[in-house]
Amino acid sequence: MTIKIVFHPTDDQDETIRNLIESGLYRDESDVLSEALQLLKDKHATLRNLIMEGENSGEPIDWSAEVFLQKVGSGKDS
Repeated sequence: MTIKIVFHPTDDQDETIRNLIESGLYRDESDVLSEALQLLKDKHATLRNLIMEGENSGEPIDWSAEVFLQKVGSGKDS
């Protein structure tokens, strides 16, 4: 099912869309927006997976940039 959505791009967005079409990468505005929406969906899926990975990685540990930099500087692993 196709629905019609009205989209009012900013001048910068309009220029980007037109440049992509003129470059030959996309046939029309619909193709540009379809690709953009797919990329957004993919990004959200990746972020959800990373959050799940973090939640499933075990108990959290205390961390500080200062301690990390000291370890990196000394070459210690733990």
